[in-house]
Amino acid sequence: MVNVAVPPDSRLEMMLSRLAEPDAQAILWAAKQKRREEWRETNRRWVAAHGQRSGSGPKRSRWNEIKLRRHFAGRPCESCSTTERLEISHVLSVDEGGTYDLSNIQWLCHDCHLRYQDALAHPGI
Repeated sequence: MVNVAVPPDSRLEMMLSRLAEPDAQAILWAAKQKRREEWRETNRRWVAAHGQRSGSGPKRSRWNEIKLRRHFAGRPCESCSTTERLEISHVLSVDEGGTYDLSNIQWLCHDCHLRYQDALAHPGI
């Protein structure tokens, strides 16, 4: 055991005395495993409530949007061929399980994007 001068009844003294126990590594390993499992359960609950992993939120989708804008730069709207107010449109929205894969992306002007969203919201009208 390491000789360290600590005030009596301190947390450090308690930790050092635990590390001197023969099963100290097993105790520490079990505590780490318990924290990992608590984190996994918290993450599972978050995914169930929000429908996505915690690492795939706004920062990731913003980065994907930047990469897509670079890919589509200089191209006209896929519907009306205008080059003004262009936006990225998902064929299948991310909320419904769509991805940022190029096969799920359309490059539309603002007006065509609104018409597309209206057509999805009110099919047959």
